[in-house]
Amino acid sequence: MNDGVTPVTVTTTKKGYDQTYTGSDGSATYTYQVNLTPDIVLRQDATAFDCGNDEIAWNMGYRNIKFYPDNTSTNRNQNNDVPVFRYSDIILMKAEAILRGGSPTMGHTALSLTNLLRSNRTTSPSLTTLSLDDLYQERNREFASETWHRNDMIRFGKYEGSWGFKKDSNPNRRIFPIPTSALTVNSALKQNLGY
Repeated sequence: MNDGVTPVTVTTTKKGYDQTYTGSDGSATYTYQVNLTPDIVLRQDATAFDCGNDEIAWNMGYRNIKFYPDNTSTNRNQNNDVPVFRYSDIILMKAEAILRGGSPTMGHTALSLTNLLRSNRTTSPSLTTLSLDDLYQERNREFASETWHRNDMIRFGKYEGSWGFKKDSNPNRRIFPIPTSALTVNSALKQNLGY
């Protein structure tokens, strides 16, 4: 039951819960209370970023259910549309353009546009100043789990830093490698620099 009060439990096997379980009763039923943790522990193979293939691994890391699944749907056609473009993005793009040297229009400043969005949230007080770093943080909050963060990191000069498990600061990593299968099929393709 998803009421925020009743504990969520999962029934599996002892081996299904912990793949390293070595007891003779590995196929015995095991019920546990789900406890999602923010930490990610690479338990199986650190070089492959492998947490394991068991319930312990599947309960690691943050979850963000911004667009909650439609529990009334019996197929893949959910009634909980996920936005691709949002008016908030347009507002923050305009604020960024002004901060980067564009001319304010219609009496809007970068600060007033950002505060316009913040006023829609009861937990976000108005800002008194606004820098590019402040705007970057605002975009992180506004568009969490909306697949824009990588683009923002590149545009705001944050992508080459160390974050999460990423330690490589090579700017060539902004562009993904061409898959080997594509290179095999088309000899005119040349692998992107650095791969």
